[in-house]
Amino acid sequence: MSNSQVSRRTLLAGVATGLVAANLPLPALAASRIPTTTQQGAGFYRFKIGTFDAAVISDGVFELGAPAPLALNAKPAEVQRTLAAAGQPTDKVGLHCNSLLVDTGRELVLVDPGSGPHFGPALGKLVQNLRNAGVAPDAIDRVIVTHAHPDHIWGTVDAEFRAAFPKAQMHVPAVEVSFWTAPNVSLANSKFPPEQQQLFIGNTQKVLATWKDRIVTFKAGDEVVPGIRSIATPGHTPGHVSLRIDGGGGNQLVFTADVVHHHVTGLVHPDWTPLFDQDAEQAKTTRKKLLTSLTAEKARLLVYHFPFPGIGHVISAGAAGSFGWAPETWAWEPA
Repeated sequence: MSNSQVSRRTLLAGVATGLVAANLPLPALAASRIPTTTQQGAGFYRFKIGTFDAAVISDGVFELGAPAPLALNAKPAEVQRTLAAAGQPTDKVGLHCNSLLVDTGRELVLVDPGSGPHFGPALGKLVQNLRNAGVAPDAIDRVIVTHAHPDHIWGTVDAEFRAAFPKAQMHVPAVEVSFWTAPNVSLANSKFPPEQQQLFIGNTQKVLATWKDRIVTFKAGDEVVPGIRSIATPGHTPGHVSLRIDGGGGNQLVFTADVVHHHVTGLVHPDWTPLFDQDAEQAKTTRKKLLTSLTAEKARLLVYHFPFPGIGHVISAGAAGSFGWAPETWAWEPA
């Protein structure tokens, strides 16, 4: 820098030094004019799927802390290196929970409505964010649940285990209902601590009992409601499904639910097993097959646990069998 060039920082430092030397008070810093709020954004994101109006509704963030649960079959240092290489935090990991709201023109459909007030203070924000989007819970006609894990089905009830969407029917894979309502449910294949396993089973059975008279079961491959068809993607849970939403005119969206969890580790290393998969080998096979297929298709995706709003495309990465995430550019107005 020449003698005639003075940076703003240097100039301000010089002014401050001069004021101190002259024993004069430093000027007070102006208070921020950006209001302090407890919420970042409104918690919803509107977009279109062909003729369907849609919105991603956030239920909050599932805070994992250390990233080890993302890959039980990898060394923690390797997981951290993978995160660091992508510019991600290596000590504190969170998984967003992105529910999907679709107006098919016939019905208002809500997919995987989160955890409700049962899974910690960072979650359970869906009903308020739904209201932020201008939708009351009693406006929902159909709820579709891709699988019965707490962060996908517990949000269908309130704190007293009453139906959170009083006028809706709930669509659940038949295999999931059979599994979770069996007399001797076992999560022995999962890596969750025994006390958590019992909590998951107990609360999920309460949820299913609440909705018992309004549950409609379906098989993988069925059209759940007009315009929304299920895809068999087992492994994460026995009856786990993904969904293909067809808004017409060749405009589709694939809701992958929990086939993949983290937008870096789950794509760069699809063979890594997260804590949450019940059948690790089946989930790994499903993940690789689906990611390969969706990449070839150049499918538009909504991934439940990717950074909000979770819409984008999976792309091939450098190494064979490795993938990357290309988030869709944020649109301030739905196209």
